[in-house]
Amino acid sequence: MLEEARNHFRGGRYDAARRLLSQRVAQIPGDVDAWQLLAVSHLHLGQPVEARAAAQKAVAFGPERASSHLTLGQVMQQQDELLAAETAYRKAIELNPNFHQAYQKLGIVLEERWQTQQPPSDVQAGNDSAHGVRSWQSRFNQSTRACWELFTPHRRRVTSLLLDEPADRHGSLSVLGAGNCNDLDLKQLCRFYSTVHLVDIDERSIVEGTKAQQIEAPSEQLQLHGGVDVTGVAHWFDGRTAEHPAETSELLDCIQQARTARVNLPGNVDVAISICLLSQLMTALDTFIGAAHAEFTRLAAAIRTRHLELLIGSVRPGGRALVVTDVASSEMVPELRSCGQKQLPKLLERIMTEERFLTGVNPFHLQRLCRDVPSLSAQVEQVRVSHPWLWYLPGKTYVVCAMSVTRSNPVP
Repeated sequence: MLEEARNHFRGGRYDAARRLLSQRVAQIPGDVDAWQLLAVSHLHLGQPVEARAAAQKAVAFGPERASSHLTLGQVMQQQDELLAAETAYRKAIELNPNFHQAYQKLGIVLEERWQTQQPPSDVQAGNDSAHGVRSWQSRFNQSTRACWELFTPHRRRVTSLLLDEPADRHGSLSVLGAGNCNDLDLKQLCRFYSTVHLVDIDERSIVEGTKAQQIEAPSEQLQLHGGVDVTGVAHWFDGRTAEHPAETSELLDCIQQARTARVNLPGNVDVAISICLLSQLMTALDTFIGAAHAEFTRLAAAIRTRHLELLIGSVRPGGRALVVTDVASSEMVPELRSCGQKQLPKLLERIMTEERFLTGVNPFHLQRLCRDVPSLSAQVEQVRVSHPWLWYLPGKTYVVCAMSVTRSNPVP
């Protein structure tokens, strides 16, 4: 009976599925699968009250099953009860930390909740352009502050990269773009490294991030570097917008400044990592300059190359520099919404072939830069790109890679 009901459901015959499933749960009240499918069938039939009752039965009979809580979340979300939906999705993730669909659904709910709390987008844009990159970055960090569970798979991958080599133990770590620290398990990192530096342009985000993980900071071990502009030219964008583009002569001056920018970063560390920061820098350029501007590509290249120079240059000889880069989003590649980890490498190959990646963050291009640009190749001994993974943000899914660089020892 259950399989017959599934076939009806797959064929869009929801009322037929509902009738069979109602018979099924009357005969076997504890059949969690039947309650879940019955709840979703009621949703498709526009019967919210019945859908909620069935979903609650699924949770009651299967409280340890992540899929039960996912179903309840879907029902609550359909009825615009976003807080209840969020709670259900978080419970599903708690029960199954690898539940791709639960992360996707939680991200959508968080985005909806965030949007309902914000002023209209034109007001937001006006505020951002008036206050520049710092305000823009602060808004982004604020939008992801409550996303700890959503970041779980991404955080595990980033943290594991930083705990990868025993030689790094008891050394020093510098994190550029630390933000809310949702990418980092700070307690693990502080057990592994003797000194951890958190760097971000938005000082409040790293302060709030350490508090959220119940870590005492600043301290001798965990040092906070707020208000740091890693490009050296963020101030140049204050008051500018893509709708009111800068004069070409002004942009040429900015490009020159970006190429030679001096930034006060923690130096001579054992490991330095830039976490999904390049894409934020490129997005900021698009926001304040516009990708259609004649000098956009040159400015983006100058900021990207200098970022790599500064990151690698902050590492001691023999140390590691890591660039974690979000290659493409589900907005550009809808297949990411349903892609599992096993299918991801092949999908990444397609993304590269079809050139559906974000501007300036192609990890394989970054790898070539490290080998071909003299200012980078002179510092680099080994470069490799990791296997991809998925990163969930409110309303979006990203495919992410990490480029790992071993800094060369100077020639005697």
